[in-house]
Amino acid sequence: MAEYTTTANQGLTIPDDDDSFLKSVPDYIKALAESVEVRLVMRFATMAEFTSKITIPVNGMVFWVSATNSLYVYANGGPQRIYPSTPITTASPDAPTGTGEAGQIHYQYGD
Repeated sequence: MAEYTTTANQGLTIPDDDDSFLKSVPDYIKALAESVEVRLVMRFATMAEFTSKITIPVNGMVFWVSATNSLYVYANGGPQRIYPSTPITTASPDAPTGTGEAGQIHYQYGD
């Protein structure tokens, strides 16, 4: 397997300057993809999908949750919603299920 080094700024994987790189292009591409993947805005259908796929999140991870059209950054031990910045409101005659998240407001109306 070729030897790799990292870029000075973001620590992305790059091959060393030797001929062994030519013998292991798939390994290099995989290493580069894994380096870049955690720096992209990840997309998940729900928050549950995020927690099931990212079992050890790290501060600075940025991700989008389609179910709530919300952008989050993982910081201080948990996901922090950064968009939209205003509260998410819902209303229905039924009580909400689950605990919700910070910034959510639910109005339950009766008959």
